Amino acid sequence: MKIQSAIKKIEKRLEGEDYEMTIEPSGKKGLTGKIVILTQGRVITMDIGHKWNCDKTPEKLKTYQRKATKAEFMKYGYVGTIHSRRENDHTDSMTDYFAGYFPKNLSQCLDSLVPPPSKYTVGAMVQFKDNKRMARWRLVNKIGVITESHGKTYTVLLLEGQKSQNHMSERDMKEVG
Repeated sequence: MKIQSAIKKIEKRLEGEDYEMTIEPSGKKGLTGKIVILTQGRVITMDIGHKWNCDKTPEKLKTYQRKATKAEFMKYGYVGTIHSRRENDHTDSMTDYFAGYFPKNLSQCLDSLVPPPSKYTVGAMVQFKDNKRMARWRLVNKIGVITESHGKTYTVLLLEGQKSQNHMSERDMKEVG
């Protein structure tokens, strides 16, 4: 993901939250650096680099002949490894303890900080879609009412049999209406 896109996504998701974001191009030659976010007692670090096979990168940056300008860093840089840890937690080099974890992508990291808004409200009537998972669970086209919302998963009370299904994904349902 390009740096500009990542910054827009971070600002949109953390809007209204108390956070501090710093963008640090490194003193080395080329396009390297990091983005550091401090929020809710967490430290998120994103390493910045560039893709070697990127045709849009100027030839001078490919050979690392000079340090990139801030504009080139923002235009051609890509988010690489993302690391999340508690603010007061540190890696211990004398033991095998490694602080924090590495989310797979930026969305997963931001979801851990600020849960995404729910697609359906509590009390909404939903119908299960015709897909492999719902067929395996024998829930295709059954109707239920959402009783609890947990971000992107829900607890659904089925109308037939008064049975409750926990942790149903929003992509397996559609609203009846």
